[in-house]
Amino acid sequence: MIVFGRYICYYRDMRLISFSVSNYKSFLAEQTITFDSDSKVDILVGPNGSGKSNLLKAMHFYRKFIRTSTTYKAKDTGYEPFLFNTEADSLPTEFKAEMQTDKSVYYYAFSIQNGLIKGETLKRKKVNSDDTYDTIFSRSSIDKKRYEDNGFSSQILKSTRDDALILTKAWENNNKYALEVFTWLDHLKFIAGSQYAGLTAEKVKASRKFKAEVLTLLQKADLYIQDLSVSEVEVPEALINAFSDEVKAKVSKTSYDVTTTHMVYDAKGNIVKASPLPLSSESTGTKRIFELAFPILDSLENGNTLCIDEFEVNLHPKECTFLVGLFRSASNKKGARLVITTHNTQLLDQVGRDSVHLVGKNAHEETILGQISKNVRTDDRLLEKKYNKGMFGANPNIRW
Repeated sequence: MIVFGRYICYYRDMRLISFSVSNYKSFLAEQTITFDSDSKVDILVGPNGSGKSNLLKAMHFYRKFIRTSTTYKAKDTGYEPFLFNTEADSLPTEFKAEMQTDKSVYYYAFSIQNGLIKGETLKRKKVNSDDTYDTIFSRSSIDKKRYEDNGFSSQILKSTRDDALILTKAWENNNKYALEVFTWLDHLKFIAGSQYAGLTAEKVKASRKFKAEVLTLLQKADLYIQDLSVSEVEVPEALINAFSDEVKAKVSKTSYDVTTTHMVYDAKGNIVKASPLPLSSESTGTKRIFELAFPILDSLENGNTLCIDEFEVNLHPKECTFLVGLFRSASNKKGARLVITTHNTQLLDQVGRDSVHLVGKNAHEETILGQISKNVRTDDRLLEKKYNKGMFGANPNIRW
């Protein structure tokens, strides 16, 4: 339940329906990804350099810029128009998304060119409705007093800088529509590269329930860990002072030591004692699962959409299958969703046709998004084999 002012909203399924991007990094012409409404997992597959990570970066930019556009931090969220076309500099960079809350579906789009906002639109309709969207506001016509009943008067346009979003300003003013969109954005999470293990460690130390959930996760992944302990460690002041003032402000003064427990056996296989082992001495795969434990369990608990780039890093294919299965299982009662980029093609057969999104490039190095043809059965269990044979495209063309 989310409470703001006199409005109370209950959220159960915070689903990302679709996302579109144009003139951003490897994207030139608008490309749209529509996420599978039935599955809780969507996977992006394609060759190295095809633009899979750039799609998640575009989604992350969309979220971050909306949340910070009126602040100084917005200047750190720079975007890159498409590089390999002479016309790209004369075109705006545009982002669009459809996002579902419990009772409403919002469509929100904005475009930027040379650091200035060129367009911005917020629309809404009821969930499971065939009705067209009702416009909550459009930046281009807000000064015509069409949207005052929704809390978007011409005054809000005057008080918003040319390089900032009206939606962000409306959120600062506690506009109910903006608050709903921002609440939805709070449920959109991203992981790229190595995850900070301290988030999992901090929650393990604070909550017995969460510690038990992490242990269960590690044990189901067949990692032989019998217990966990976490202790706080003060980061030496000299180490913090070695950083610049800008970095120093972001460095936490507290870190965590994590210790796992394994059993020691005698020659007959009997347990003799428990033996502690620093997490730093565990395998990279074990550390990866521990790192992912907090974002995965938090997403399952709160119904988040969790986006992970290069999902399979340091993970065995069966461990990937296990983690994907957590989101597809009946125990995912909050409707949490997983969006991943991966080269683990075994996952294609696990998630099925409609959850596979193909990412490739055309002859002009523009990222193109696609899906497996509807002529392929939804229950086809040979998707991996057919993909690796090149039947669906979005595959490396290796030349010997």
